[in-house]
Amino acid sequence: MLIVGTLLFPLVARELPSAAPTWLSVVSIVGFAYAACHQGRTRRPVSQGAVAATAAFILILPLLLLGPVADEPGPLLLTAATAPATGAVVGGAFVLAGKLNGSWRKQ
Repeated sequence: MLIVGTLLFPLVARELPSAAPTWLSVVSIVGFAYAACHQGRTRRPVSQGAVAATAAFILILPLLLLGPVADEPGPLLLTAATAPATGAVVGGAFVLAGKLNGSWRKQ
C-alpha cells in the first residue's frame, strides 16, 4: 500500500494537483498504521509501533525524493513527523485494546 501509493503520487500530483497533499497524507497514515500493527508480541508496543512506522518512512523516502515532493520540503517534513506519531498511536491502541479484553500481560 505504502509503496504503490507513493509511486502513484507523481501521477496524482500531475492530474489532480489539489488532491496531491491529501493523497500523500492518507496513503502515509494508512501505510504507517499497517506497519505499526504488525509487531507481534512486544513489551513496548508504543515504541515498536513508532520504530516500525519510521522504518516504513525510510523505505519510501527515495521514492518521495524522486517525485514533486523533493521541490517542497513542507510535505516531506510533515510525512516524516507523521510516521512515528502514527506508529505510537497505533501501538498505544494495541495496549488499550489488550487491556480492555484482558489479553495484555506485563512480562
